[in-house]
Amino acid sequence: MAVRGGRRMWQLWGAARFLVVTQLVVTGLAHDDGIGDRTRYAEQVKKMFYHGWEAYLEYGFPSDELAPLSCSGIDTWGSYALTMVDTLDTLYILGNFTEFDRAVEEVIRKINFAIDRNVSVFETNIRVVGGLLSAHIFAEERMATGRSDAHHAVYRGELLHMARELADRLLPAFDTPTGIPFAPHPPMHPPHTRTHNHNLSLFLYIHILHLVHAPRGLT
Repeated sequence: MAVRGGRRMWQLWGAARFLVVTQLVVTGLAHDDGIGDRTRYAEQVKKMFYHGWEAYLEYGFPSDELAPLSCSGIDTWGSYALTMVDTLDTLYILGNFTEFDRAVEEVIRKINFAIDRNVSVFETNIRVVGGLLSAHIFAEERMATGRSDAHHAVYRGELLHMARELADRLLPAFDTPTGIPFAPHPPMHPPHTRTHNHNLSLFLYIHILHLVHAPRGLT
């Protein structure tokens, strides 16, 4: 009962966070008086993002997520610092390249997928495999444009290799009569399927093959 209640509270927190951000955006569009308003709302969104990011680093990392009430880290989907992986591309889009470089190094150095744990195929695909792929593309762009920080290690495609390794580890979940994957993997529980897993996973895995085999500069 306690676990179910805690998960429900976490879901409510996520929904509330989404509604607050949505309200800021909608309010900004409805009452936009020009560039000044848009800039102000953009700064509010950034402030909210960094509030969550810095709290996760202080109290949640290297766990998957931060439990807001207990202010402690929890492993929810696989025990591989899911929030950090899922946030890499946001850091880049916000233009915080120094923090992006630092977080990339943390992910490369500390995350290990060789764990015996039941994970969600869907969440792992969209948030970890997808997060690694998008961060890889941004890291390559950063190196190609000469914006890499001299104080950080040279990026050598490690995130792409990690994405491919994780995808390989998830592939057995697709060994089903229909080809639609088990939602949990390894299938330690009675199997059930979700069709949206299959379509998104196929897209991500094809993109991995493209990035792995495409000549540098054409990705």
